Amino acid sequence: MARRGTFIALLFIIISAFFVQCNDKSGTDSRNINKDTLTYVWVNYSNPDSLNTIITYNFKAPLFTKPKEASIRLNKLIFNTKDSNLTLKKAEVLLKNKLKKYLKEPYDFHKEYPKTPLLPYIKTTKYIIYVNRANLFSFNIILYNYSGGAHGNELIKYYNYNTANNTFMRINNLFTNLDSARTLLLSTLKRDYKIPSNSNLISNNFSISDSSFFISPNFLITDSTIIFTYQSYEIAPYSMGPISIRISNKTIRPLLRREAADIINNK
Repeated sequence: MARRGTFIALLFIIISAFFVQCNDKSGTDSRNINKDTLTYVWVNYSNPDSLNTIITYNFKAPLFTKPKEASIRLNKLIFNTKDSNLTLKKAEVLLKNKLKKYLKEPYDFHKEYPKTPLLPYIKTTKYIIYVNRANLFSFNIILYNYSGGAHGNELIKYYNYNTANNTFMRINNLFTNLDSARTLLLSTLKRDYKIPSNSNLISNNFSISDSSFFISPNFLITDSTIIFTYQSYEIAPYSMGPISIRISNKTIRPLLRREAADIINNK
């Protein structure tokens, strides 16, 4: 009876592994996404370790095809390559090589420290596009990594690409007065977390004081708001998660440099 139960369990594992392998979603969405400015295709690469489900790897990102100069800069950033002529085939090869390297990590660590249990590894990369128009292309990257421990780590990164001059926008490109901008962000943060204006952040679960508060260089421009995000642990404990401050374009407009205001207002 015990042997029969063991045989059924083994058969279930083999069938499950085969099912995962057959449903591997590696590959690309071949449809060109045509918008006002940039044309791209989605590259989807998902190849879990189907033999033991220890490792899960998921990657979804845009591969840009035109215009040429912007595509080269963005593809180099997204795929971490120096190749100025990145094709769909080359991008897939890069991802496969990254996957091979990642698949080895938990086993190499376990080999070096055999008493450490072999824990599940998870790595996901996801891109979300917010604005794609004649003067601005904005997007974010959500990176999640778990390699054992109490919890995984998530990183949210924003990029705002000025398609008129092919440069990434920075904080210094935004504001005429950084002190005024800092005051606006701090007051908005306190309002969102229901903190009295005369009460210090550090007395309200944050890990920094009012005087130490700073403008996050990690910002995202959308059609209606500018979002400033602080990573976990950056200004608050992990339990509070990433901290995001959203300010409407109308509210922030008086503090913007003229070029930034024109880009945000789509002029």
